[in-house]
Amino acid sequence: MEEPEPVRPEELLSDSEVASRRTARGGGSRRAFAYAQSLLTTNGSVGSALSAARRHPARLLLGLAALVFAALWWWTAPPQVPAFADLKRQWKSSEAWLHARDGSLLS
Repeated sequence: MEEPEPVRPEELLSDSEVASRRTARGGGSRRAFAYAQSLLTTNGSVGSALSAARRHPARLLLGLAALVFAALWWWTAPPQVPAFADLKRQWKSSEAWLHARDGSLLS
């Protein structure tokens, strides 16, 4: 029986080997991580990212939808509520007095 080849530490493996081993182990999140890593590390070129997007158009559409959703979530966020102490300090009475032209108080 043949002895299996010893596995080298991941620090010695290239990025593509690490991605292929993670994909081979299975697991949806590991595959997604490997896919994202391959998009980012494949020669660092935009062309390789576009070719990967052409191969997986559903992922591209899902990513764009998530980006639009996040932008809308941020854009429609309500303003921050001020602290009560700040509001109390800025309070001014809305009571008004009406004076006549000669300066006397009108009732």
